[in-house]
Amino acid sequence: MNDAVQFTLEGPAGQNCLIQTSTDLTNWVDLTDVAPAKEGVIFVVVSPANFSQRFYRAVVP
Repeated sequence: MNDAVQFTLEGPAGQNCLIQTSTDLTNWVDLTDVAPAKEGVIFVVVSPANFSQRFYRAVVP
């Protein structure tokens, strides 16, 4: 996939995580939330917006 970002989210099975994105590491926007059914899940963002840089993080509430 040309315009895709892929990463693996690891943590306890069933732990709810909020995925956020930012273009400047200061202002974060919620993208989605996930609760992996097993430890380690591959997360793919297809066709991210056209930014020169984009960062992602997982936040556990």
